[in-house]
Amino acid sequence: DSSSKEWTRSERENMVNEWAMKLQKADEIVIVGGGIVGVELAGDIIYKYPKKTVRLISKNHALLPELPSKCGQYASEWLQRHGVSLEMGKTLSDKEMAAIITKATDEQREGKGKKGKEKVVLLSCVGPKPTSYIYGNNFQRQEQQQQQHQQQHQEGSSSSATTSNVAATSSGTPIRPKKPLRVNNKLNVISSVTVPARRSSYSSSSNDDNNTDEDESSSDVSSPRWQRGLAVPNVFAIGDISRNPMKGMKTAYTADIDAAYVAKAILQDISRKNSLDTAAAAVAATTTASTTSSRTALIDEYPAPITGVGSLPRLSAVSLGFRDGVLVFNDWILTGMIVSFVKWSVQVLKVAQMNGNSFADFTWNIVESLTFILHRMDMWRKNMVFILREALKGICTVVTHRATEKNHVAAPRATSPAACRS
Repeated sequence: DSSSKEWTRSERENMVNEWAMKLQKADEIVIVGGGIVGVELAGDIIYKYPKKTVRLISKNHALLPELPSKCGQYASEWLQRHGVSLEMGKTLSDKEMAAIITKATDEQREGKGKKGKEKVVLLSCVGPKPTSYIYGNNFQRQEQQQQQHQQQHQEGSSSSATTSNVAATSSGTPIRPKKPLRVNNKLNVISSVTVPARRSSYSSSSNDDNNTDEDESSSDVSSPRWQRGLAVPNVFAIGDISRNPMKGMKTAYTADIDAAYVAKAILQDISRKNSLDTAAAAVAATTTASTTSSRTALIDEYPAPITGVGSLPRLSAVSLGFRDGVLVFNDWILTGMIVSFVKWSVQVLKVAQMNGNSFADFTWNIVESLTFILHRMDMWRKNMVFILREALKGICTVVTHRATEKNHVAAPRATSPAACRS
């Protein structure tokens, strides 16, 4: 329910209990969305209430489209085996979803439904659209202020050669209504608004090795088209509201990595500025040298400072009821009861960590570090396999070419004696 507020833990608990009562009283549960949330919800409900009618509607023709096809097939077979009705390749508009509830309410009013029960409960798991439009006014206000400052500066200057301290506005729309915010490779928001002509230590630039203060512009054709634009210094966007440069799944796992990267970037920038101020105050003559050396403190592109490589692990555990599930780690897939145990362990450990349990925090950091190590090993394995495959292809090409040359050279030699005798 979009109107409900869940600002505190007690309010969230009340909301969960309210929906639990609705599910308990319902005759039929309709779930819209065949992603991770929709599949897990359908599995939990049919496992808890095996006699209820559960329908899962998805616009895709396969479940779990964000995961390997084997995962969706496994989940589909499990749900159908437990009585869930799958309606694939079907879309429901807001009016159609409202009609399901209205029809159920009318039947309940006419006495067709069982006493004390709700006929149908509709659960939308299609994912909320990001409310990025609420930030548009802030960026537009910043742009107007910078333009006014630029105009006053030009009017008050007596020299025609005065350089504006405001960067040129790049092309494109800064805020697209209900669309994810664009970010660069360092999670800075990409906007077309004007910003001060300076560069943060964690803002993206193709000239990090050069000691310049030029901002990134749309002329950087090496980056994807949707990433080109002006990176707003000191403004980050992570989680559901942003378009992840790695195109990773929007899960709690990736959100945790995003937050760790941004926190590290901010702390590193503060440390860099403090060391720069200290050096400048101590020896004014070495300010330039300090500035040059501080460029080496620029944080690497996301997510290398956290994962150790320039890619995100594809890690997801989807529970199916309380005793089954499917787990994905990069290209590896695990199914069965062990997955449900892993899912339960992660939930318990993460909740304990958020409650301030030091042991849970230590254990979580160890487990997370192990996943990064395994991911790096898997990347190295893939690279080695690729290198070996290409090396074998090269060797086979050379051997085939040499053999062909020998055949061409041997043929004239075999015919030359006969030609001489003739």
